[in-house]
Amino acid sequence: MTGDRDGRAHARDVAAAKRDAEAAVRDGLMDETTMSERELDARKQARADREASLADRMASGADREAAAEARRAAQRSGE
Repeated sequence: MTGDRDGRAHARDVAAAKRDAEAAVRDGLMDETTMSERELDARKQARADREASLADRMASGADREAAAEARRAAQRSGE
């Protein structure tokens, strides 16, 4: 479920970067080569954001697992 959200967020980021770059080309602010570079930069940033988000979720999962194990150990020692 979270992966779907990350995928949709990435798609929105890429689409927005592409629209911005295309608008800049139409306005004469940059050429086609620069547009491609901006698209690549937007994709790299979106990918880095998704990877950081995944790392945070994995760390949170490890923390939850450690807390659950501590509770189980406390219950075993209390029995």
